[in-house]
Amino acid sequence: MSVRTAATLDRNKPPPATPAPGGGGPTASPPALLELGRILGRLMAEEDLEAMLTAKSG
Repeated sequence: MSVRTAATLDRNKPPPATPAPGGGGPTASPPALLELGRILGRLMAEEDLEAMLTAKSG
């Protein structure tokens, strides 16, 4: 293989995968997961409250 062919192949190679900022890699970082958990918890509590209120008034 010539030097020119090797350089072309190297240039066409995709860049190596780099982890996301915060060291989370391709997945969500722990702070983002914690925030998601907080949001889901609030939504579930709101649904429970709504269900209790409609059951009592209905």
